[in-house]
Amino acid sequence: MTHTQSRYSIYAIATLITFACIFMVGPMRDGFLAEQLADRVGFMASNPGIWKLGWTLWMFSALGLLLFCTLLASAIENSPLKTFGLFAVALGIAPDLAAETLFAYVIPLASAQEVGLPTLAVLERTAVMLTSFLGNGLYNIGGLILTLLYVKQTRPPMWFSAWGIVAWILGLGLSIATAANLLLIIALFTGAAMVLSTTWMVLFARRQFA
Repeated sequence: MTHTQSRYSIYAIATLITFACIFMVGPMRDGFLAEQLADRVGFMASNPGIWKLGWTLWMFSALGLLLFCTLLASAIENSPLKTFGLFAVALGIAPDLAAETLFAYVIPLASAQEVGLPTLAVLERTAVMLTSFLGNGLYNIGGLILTLLYVKQTRPPMWFSAWGIVAWILGLGLSIATAANLLLIIALFTGAAMVLSTTWMVLFARRQFA
């Protein structure tokens, strides 16, 4: 892949993740943030097209993040730590896609078949832990390792280094908040991590693949 192709690939990934975030806080909002589980499940059943489209965007975003980290790793000298970092990101794909499949297809189907709310609550919490705790945790551990290696080897400006490192750390904070079920902290860390990480991707593309 040429530098131009790499740069525009990262721009496309950042754009895709941005659209996924917009769907989450916009058309999909009530499926996440309605206070009662019955209301959240009702939204999924009433808006199947929007719900599935939103999760499809997140599935492609997960694959896009792996591509970004592969391009990030290409700018780093080979080492066991680099391999581990990239492996952690790749490993995060499995629970993340599993969770997104549960949200997009399994939970709405279970609701349509009139499965009880306790079962739906377990399915929802399982999906949340798979994506926001396990998958997200692996992504951010791997991304942080790769970013620290990149910073060590290329010595970019301090603000650039801090931007990327803080983005991954906020992502790890999201995993911790998810495990503790701290809803306000989850919302704050999600918003901050997504804004910082997507803008840092663009900055990295401009710096590395100009």
